Amino acid sequence: MKLSILRCPIRLFPMRLCPMLFCIVALLPGCAAKYYDARFVPQTTEASFTGEAGAQARSVVSFVGVRRKDRKTGAPPQVEFRMRVENLGKVSCTLEQHSLQLLSGALEPFGAAQLSSDDPPVIVAGAASNYDILFPLPAGRGANEVDLRSLNLRWAVSFDGAEVTNGVTFERVVPQPYESSHFSVGIGFWGS
Repeated sequence: MKLSILRCPIRLFPMRLCPMLFCIVALLPGCAAKYYDARFVPQTTEASFTGEAGAQARSVVSFVGVRRKDRKTGAPPQVEFRMRVENLGKVSCTLEQHSLQLLSGALEPFGAAQLSSDDPPVIVAGAASNYDILFPLPAGRGANEVDLRSLNLRWAVSFDGAEVTNGVTFERVVPQPYESSHFSVGIGFWGS
C-alpha cells in the first residue's frame, strides 16, 4: 500500500514565488494601517462643568489616534477623539460643536471639527451622549509637518444657553530606543 500524499509534487508551488509572496504578506499590514504611530498621555481624561441653578456635567475624552489620509474617500489626515458627555445636573445640556477647537504644540489651529453621534444633541438630566470627533490637519500639511508634541483640545457645554468652556492638553509620548549594549558578566559564590 502506497501513500499518495507523500508523492505530492513540489512543482505546485514554484520556489521562485516564495520570496515575492513573503514580501507581499509582510507588507500588507503596513499598507492597511489606519493610524500613524502616535501616542499621547493621558490616553483618557475627564473634565467637570458646573453652572448655575443645578447645571452640572462631566466630559470624558479619549485620544484615539492620528488617521492617515484615506485614499478611498479622499479624507485628509485627521486627529480623532472620542468624547462622552454625562449630564449630572437637573437641566438639559448640549455639546457646542462650534466651540470644539484643537491646537498643535506650536499653537497652530487644526481644521473645523467634524462631529458624529447616534445620540440626541440635547442631553437631558441623568442621560449621556457619545461623540466621535475628527479634526483635519492644517490645510495641505501632513502629520510629519505639524508640531504634534502636544495637542490642546477645547470645548464648551451649554446649559439653557449659558456656555461653560473647558479644555485638556495631551502630551505626545516618544518611545525611547532600546539599548542592548548594557550587559554584565559575573561570577557568583554560594555557601557559608
